Amino acid sequence: MIETEAPKSLGIADSILESIGQADFISRSGQKMRYVNSENEISIYTYDADITKLSIQIDSDGFIHFDVYTKGYKGDPNLKHPDFFAKEFMQKAIAIFRKRGYRIRGFKSTWLNFGNFTSDNTLAYLSNKQAGMPAAEAALNTWSGKLAKSFGFKKVTQVEEDSTTSGELISVDVTFE
Repeated sequence: MIETEAPKSLGIADSILESIGQADFISRSGQKMRYVNSENEISIYTYDADITKLSIQIDSDGFIHFDVYTKGYKGDPNLKHPDFFAKEFMQKAIAIFRKRGYRIRGFKSTWLNFGNFTSDNTLAYLSNKQAGMPAAEAALNTWSGKLAKSFGFKKVTQVEEDSTTSGELISVDVTFE
């Protein structure tokens, strides 16, 4: 098990994010975690029953795919994990991919709505649409959309909603370029 001195912001040391392979480590808050990293993926998982995780992959077309679940800590859907700071993770992971020679063309993200879990992006997207925004504008005005814009990806080229047969939204797939 790796024990690291993590910076105060992310709670996970840069050396963990840059390491290829997989291993357990102790985060700044004392949580046992696991990193699973390859040339095109950087993922951090918790060992408890949380749904919290940080994961980013880059595909062969240069699109970033990210799964970021910072809430759900200790079973509380509103409690954020003390070591997971999604924006900082994304910034560091993208810098690592660029250092590895990847040309990033955009972001692809899936926002979920199932059971008693609705992602913050889904909530913002639906609220934006209810306020009268078209789907692309509603997507740009979510956390993911604002993050994409901060990296220069200011155009939504795909918004695809998946719903149940009764019309209940299950997920939203979005591409930012």
